[in-house]
Amino acid sequence: MSHSKTYTEMVQELVNSGATTVEQIHLAIAGMPFGILERVQGLEQLAKTSREIQQQVIGHVYDTIRGINNEVHRFANELIGDTSTPSNPSAAKG
Repeated sequence: MSHSKTYTEMVQELVNSGATTVEQIHLAIAGMPFGILERVQGLEQLAKTSREIQQQVIGHVYDTIRGINNEVHRFANELIGDTSTPSNPSAAKG
């Protein structure tokens, strides 16, 4: 195999990169209400804890998307006879 990237590698990297970008946007938008709630007296800790849980859940969702993408890459390589190993699901995560 040449040192240039295969089509499957390029697609894999694009999907992983896109998932990471969407994840960052998702975290920013989803966190906005918590920023407001954290300023309400009596709700600060609850809002902070809720934000942390939400961030973990969102992170797991996008890690799963990247993991599935890597499995699709592996499967595509098996179908076309390319045996190179896909990158780590979290590698494209910034």
